Amino acid sequence: MFDLGDGVLADPDPDERWVDLGSQVMMEVKAIEVCRSWRSCRIAPAMLRRLMEKPQIEEKIIYMVGYSWTWDLKGTRKTALQYQLTAISERMFSVYILHYSSLSRV
Repeated sequence: MFDLGDGVLADPDPDERWVDLGSQVMMEVKAIEVCRSWRSCRIAPAMLRRLMEKPQIEEKIIYMVGYSWTWDLKGTRKTALQYQLTAISERMFSVYILHYSSLSRV
């Protein structure tokens, strides 16, 4: 079996400030990771779509934290500033999440 990547959606960690709201309100996209050789195949947005299709999140606020130490600077051959300016992760996540939010209001 070949692992292309992982996507994790879970309750906030106990030390996160969001935990005070309870698991019935917030969930975090903990990870979206794709094998470098497959990153140009749009697998990460597909993984995020699958996470967002889960019925148990219909009434929840989903968030993600993009820590700079998780960025693949070596694989993208960018500096931290270049990565931030191109907003690779922000572009991928915000487009879908905004799209999903507007659909859920209809």
